[in-house]
Amino acid sequence: MKNTAKRRSEKLIVARNLPPLFHKLPECEYSPKNSQVIKWLIERPSILDFIWDQIKQSGDVFYNHETGKWQGVDYEPNN
Repeated sequence: MKNTAKRRSEKLIVARNLPPLFHKLPECEYSPKNSQVIKWLIERPSILDFIWDQIKQSGDVFYNHETGKWQGVDYEPNN
């Protein structure tokens, strides 16, 4: 029988070392910009690599070999 369990990326293991931090500061309205947890995570290169890998594989962006740039599939420049 084929194993259909979804494998986790090894790049996420870094989260096992997350120190005690607030995701929502006490007595404050939640904002991802104020999250200590998110700040800690985005300071880890493996987390940023994981996010970028997920975006590349999503089909929502593509690489233009002529320009050497990435672009969103729905991007429309303002005229």
